[in-house]
Amino acid sequence: MQRINCIHTVKKNKKGSEYSGFVRHIAETIFGSETLKNSSVTGRQSGRTKAPAKPKLDPKLLGAVIGIFQYYLVVEVKLDPVRVSQEVKSTGEHIASKIADMNRKSKKKICDPEGASNNALANVETEVTVNLNNKNQPEARLRNEDDERSNDDDDDENSNDDDENGSDDDENPDDEDSEDNSESDSNNK
Repeated sequence: MQRINCIHTVKKNKKGSEYSGFVRHIAETIFGSETLKNSSVTGRQSGRTKAPAKPKLDPKLLGAVIGIFQYYLVVEVKLDPVRVSQEVKSTGEHIASKIADMNRKSKKKICDPEGASNNALANVETEVTVNLNNKNQPEARLRNEDDERSNDDDDDENSNDDDENGSDDDENPDDEDSEDNSESDSNNK
């Protein structure tokens, strides 16, 4: 007979019961990580993904996990029988979440670190760097054709206004107009 040494600190867990970590650890110890990854608790087909059903976990070993958990709650934690039965009912859910987490982690490891997703991020970072470096140069701004047409009319009007006011600022007049227009639009509503 193999003795399982499991020392587990009980913490309140986001994923449900405060004892889910204990159940997850015992299940991995008894079944092994490969068996858990390739199995399911019930053996039923997923209603969400319609993927083929995975084989059911061995009922004897599942009973062992439940028995160990029940013993832990009664003897070590000293819970009342009602609470013990409530916690034992959720054993399958804890094991199912462990299986899902293990499968999720294995999918992340499969991804290529120099894959297409990283190249896309590099391109975005490059574009942001270029835009930040050329922020004060109006020629470097990207415009749509529609924006150019509407801004050409505004530029002619603004150049006359700037000359009348005597300002020789090199600021982009489009930025000031867009702020003024947005303020007047909000005031009209």
